[in-house]
Amino acid sequence: TMLSSSSDIASVIKNVGGRFEVGTAFVPKTDENATGGVNIGGGSFFIFTPSDAVRTVLEYFISENVQLKWAEETGYMPINTDLYDNPDYLSFLSENPQFKVAMDQTEASNPKVTSIWLPSAYQIYYSFQSTIRAVTEDGMDIDAAVHEMASIIQKAIDEYRAQNIQ
Repeated sequence: TMLSSSSDIASVIKNVGGRFEVGTAFVPKTDENATGGVNIGGGSFFIFTPSDAVRTVLEYFISENVQLKWAEETGYMPINTDLYDNPDYLSFLSENPQFKVAMDQTEASNPKVTSIWLPSAYQIYYSFQSTIRAVTEDGMDIDAAVHEMASIIQKAIDEYRAQNIQ
């Protein structure tokens, strides 16, 4: 058993090389009453200086043919919704049902949690986990935890901006 991104499906299947069947399933709920779901991560583009050249590149990346190839070769869900009615893609999903599970779980998830990945998400997630643990297990003061969390998050956002915004 492994827990991984849908973007690993194609490479896992390729690396298994037919030695055994690769299956996929919904990420388990924390309990039978859980009402959350999964969110969308993935290969994101953040445009800070729009231009005609950027528009041309983005139009290429979101074109139906490129999205078809991207989805089939990675496992990522296509962002071009025209693909969901594309006979080639529907045939691919029929022959490779492992690739449809992420789409099905996203569709079944609470819309309040199905949002895109954001820059510095790992640092932000870590700050939540580490400060919550510090409060619940180590007795850290809640106000101090909130201050520490805000500091970690702000630092991560500032570092991202410094590396990516000219």
